[in-house]
Amino acid sequence: MSNVTNLIIVLGPAEPDESIEKINSFSYYDGKRKLNLLDVTQQPNNFDGDKYFVGRVLIGAYNHFPFDDFMRHIKSIAFSDKGLVQVLLKGENHERFEVIYPFGLYEE
Repeated sequence: MSNVTNLIIVLGPAEPDESIEKINSFSYYDGKRKLNLLDVTQQPNNFDGDKYFVGRVLIGAYNHFPFDDFMRHIKSIAFSDKGLVQVLLKGENHERFEVIYPFGLYEE
């Protein structure tokens, strides 16, 4: 029986590739299953808009995902701007995503 978890991770636009590599070093992925980086910053009009997308977005769906362990892993990473990190979580039987701010809400 499956129990699918959908994940979307949103990072600040200047977050380095090293942070993404650290996210994908989570042991559940075993070097094969990684969150996919959406390449949405290359040019305007890539999502029918007329401006560049600001942020880095990773997405994935996993069966029997150990979310609590994953959140501990996320909190162990030294992001360049922790206030911009958002985790969107949708469990198998949920109708919408829950937004989680692992390091608190970003305030300007």
